[in-house]
This record gives sequence, structure tokens and C-alpha cells, in this order.
Amino acid sequence: MALHETVQTYEQHAAWYASKQWSYDFTALAKQFTDLLPGKRILDLGCGAGRDAAMLASLGDQVVGIDASAALLEYAKQKAPTAKFQVMDFTQPLRFRDASFDGIWASASLLHVQKNMLPKILLECNRILVKRGILYISVKLGEGEHWIDHPKDGKRFFALYREQELWKCVQKANFTIIHTQQGTKADHKGQGTKDETFIQIFAQKKSQLK
Repeated sequence: MALHETVQTYEQHAAWYASKQWSYDFTALAKQFTDLLPGKRILDLGCGAGRDAAMLASLGDQVVGIDASAALLEYAKQKAPTAKFQVMDFTQPLRFRDASFDGIWASASLLHVQKNMLPKILLECNRILVKRGILYISVKLGEGEHWIDHPKDGKRFFALYREQELWKCVQKANFTIIHTQQGTKADHKGQGTKDETFIQIFAQKKSQLK
């Protein structure tokens, strides 16, 4: 499975990826997200080294972070001591009750799973959100699926999306699109390059699926 092999890379290079993740500042996006929430319970889906979990917790939210990489979660626990973390594979049914969260933050995590798995994951997100809960997703702009094997980064899988393609997936999972925008890693003062453009979607759960 694509995610499993990608997680192995993160396990092997955890220190380097933690340092890279913590070089970005997503505070402005996080504020956009939290301003939309009906409450303060947030799931950071694929939280990695905990940069966003710490940022969201600093805004006064109750944050739970999940990631399949136990090594990255060790860094997350140090950086975000007020958040709670669990090792969890989000391609499997999520171990949370219905309506457990007011918001789900999925920043650059769903791009590591095959496109044919995304509908099932989004339905699980719908299930664990309260009515009118908020979903935030960011993925790389582009087309198709591919592996990147780099001597420094290791081997990782990426699924790239066009805006309308991602809209359709989100809408089919019973979400209403609030708005979308595009940005680069360079916009957040990190180590990214300007040619890496990300789609960012803010969506709201409509109601319980029938």
C-alpha cells in the first residue's frame, strides 16, 4: 500500500522531516479554519511532527493528532504537550465515535494515499464530524499519481489533484464547499519551492448521511 511504504520513509528520516515541517508557519490558515468551527474539538489528520497540532492548540482548541508514523509522533508530543496523539492509519476506519469533532484539519496528508481510497476516508471524516463541522484539506495541484524516490527524502507516494476533481470528491462525501484557494510553501516561510502549488479546501458537513 502506498501509505505504508511512505510511512516507512518517515520513520527512517523522522528527525529530518520534523525539522522541515516545523520550518513552516500556517498560523493565518489555521485562524481561517478555527473561525469557521462550531466548537473547539479538532482532529489533526496525519499530524506528522505536530506543527499544526501545536499551532491549533495555541489558539485555544482541544486537539487530537493522529499519524501512522510513531517516530514523528514522538516529536509531536514534545512540541505540542497539551494535545493528545495516537498512532492511527487513516486509511482504516477511524477509532472515534460519531460526531466526535467540530473540525478536521488534513494538511498535506491525504496526498499520500491513492485516489481510489479518498472517498472512503472522506466518508469517515463526515461520520466523526458534528453537524456543520468543518473539514480543511490541502493537497498538491497537478494530475495523476506518482512515486518520488530521492536520496535525501526517501521514497514517497503522491496523488495530485485539479481543483474540480477534489471538489467532486468532497461534495460526494456530503460536504458543502465553503471556499478554495491556492498557495505555495514559500507563502508560509518554509523550505518549499514556489513551483509547488497546493489546493486548499474549506468545507462544511451538511448533515448525517442517509
